[in-house]
Amino acid sequence: VLNALLMGAETDVRWGCWSYFEQVFLSIYVFELIAGFGRSGLFFLSCENPDVQWNWLDLTIVATSTVDSWVFPVIRAVRNEFSGADIGTAADNSKLSLGQAMILLRLTRGMRILRLFKFGRS
Repeated sequence: VLNALLMGAETDVRWGCWSYFEQVFLSIYVFELIAGFGRSGLFFLSCENPDVQWNWLDLTIVATSTVDSWVFPVIRAVRNEFSGADIGTAADNSKLSLGQAMILLRLTRGMRILRLFKFGRS
């Protein structure tokens, strides 16, 4: 819930520190996913698991967010270091499209709240 509120505030308020909050939340989600694997093993993504759809959704969102936030910046930095060139406008345009897709995926994290309502009715 807090992550969804911060994403809403991020769209309205220009502030340079939003990326730090994003990194903290992503670290929490990565830890949560690793803990789920550690606790359940392969059953975490098994069809016998009643939460398999949510677990696959979590894995997809966290994996794509990790690639977007941690892997791509490292690849760009290494590429720029070896090529000696700055990031061009074509890369900026593709980053914008990828960034928009990542925002949509991050918003689907809010769907995880539905799990609480599902368990509350049981």
